[in-house]
Amino acid sequence: MNESADQPEADSLSDAAHLDQELDEGSGAVGGRSNRGIDEQDDGEVVTSVQFAQLEVPAAHKGKPRLSRLNNVEVDLSVELGRKDMTVRELAKLKVQDIIELDKLAGEAFDIRVNNRPFAEGEVVVVTDLMAVRITKMMDYSRPPEELDEEML
Repeated sequence: MNESADQPEADSLSDAAHLDQELDEGSGAVGGRSNRGIDEQDDGEVVTSVQFAQLEVPAAHKGKPRLSRLNNVEVDLSVELGRKDMTVRELAKLKVQDIIELDKLAGEAFDIRVNNRPFAEGEVVVVTDLMAVRITKMMDYSRPPEELDEEML
């Protein structure tokens, strides 16, 4: 390594330590100059200290929540017919015309989920040749979501 390249770095460290020492001694001056008010440096530049006003934390807004902001947020709504646990072997053996038995009885309400969270229960209806779901029960949102998930399983 080049020793001359390391020398300026050592000098700047000693200069910084020297300045820190002068500040710690409480003189309020650095290099014999005052660090308050207006100061003219050796190269003719004028340095002025600035004092900023104390920032205040704004009070929390306690108005009505503006839920209308959420009106354009898209969610994923799904209707779940039922569930079935299978092994990969059983899944690989499936072919056209196979029947998968689900955990729901015929005529039992279907689960309506929003973003994979329980939202409601409903029944399948036909509206002008399209399948639809009529909501028969809304989930109780006064309980924690964990309880709702357990109820839907």
